Amino acid sequence: MIDRFQVKGAGSSALVVIDVQTRMVQALAPKVVRRNVGNMALLLEAARALAIPILVTEHYPQGLGPTIESLGPLLAGARTLEKIVFSGTGAPGFREALRATGREHIVLIGTETHVCVAQTALDLLAEGYHVHVPSDAVLSRFTDDWQGGLAFMRQAGAVVTRTETLVFQWLERAGTEVFRRLSPRIKNRSAE
Repeated sequence: MIDRFQVKGAGSSALVVIDVQTRMVQALAPKVVRRNVGNMALLLEAARALAIPILVTEHYPQGLGPTIESLGPLLAGARTLEKIVFSGTGAPGFREALRATGREHIVLIGTETHVCVAQTALDLLAEGYHVHVPSDAVLSRFTDDWQGGLAFMRQAGAVVTRTETLVFQWLERAGTEVFRRLSPRIKNRSAE
């Protein structure tokens, strides 16, 4: 049972960024966006430093715009998949790209918690993946929807966690070059 909670270092994880797009983010509270997008950036920075595969989805980018600019540099080289279905698994090529990573622990970040993130989590759980959702790196327009989405995913079997918990699970130890590089970012992240 503990295996689904423990990401066992960076080598077992993939990071999926779901629909963090311009028009979606504009509809959210600026304070929450600042904090949660900062946490997304920390996870992306850690993933890049630890060679964790990153996949990105964009829901109907013609209408909702591209992924927000502030995450752009951290997504260089990541595969971006367009979709018109709510679950990221429905994006053409998503399942194949994720399977090709060989990773069993999938970390989901993005918007909206109770819709696209939740539906992606359910599909991945049904396919046998261990799903991790950092509550401080997912967003919904309304607090009730965010809380409900997290509760729903937890009840379905996802591990609802926190950004810092995941980063330290990925790092596994202090004293490494990556730890020294990320340590100031971890110390200076915004509190809720």
